[in-house]
Amino acid sequence: MNSMHYREYKTKSLENPELRSAYDDLDLPYRIIRELVRLRIESNMTQDELAERTGIPKSNISRFENGKHIPSMQMIERIATGLGMKLEWSIKRQ
Repeated sequence: MNSMHYREYKTKSLENPELRSAYDDLDLPYRIIRELVRLRIESNMTQDELAERTGIPKSNISRFENGKHIPSMQMIERIATGLGMKLEWSIKRQ
């Protein structure tokens, strides 16, 4: 059996239109997650400290940061506030 590298597998798999659509639908939530993790790390804040500031259990923050849970808008706003940030959003034409 030939072993396929992850990138090759991903490229081949995303040729399937249904899978590609589902994958693209997850892009925005994962970009938001990566940005909030980056901000937490840049702030030298631990997950425990963020949990204390937001009232969100550390286990939930861990699941969110590991991509095992897509957060609600309310949770994203609480995390942004806990990081000392203000959440803003916009919708733009493509």
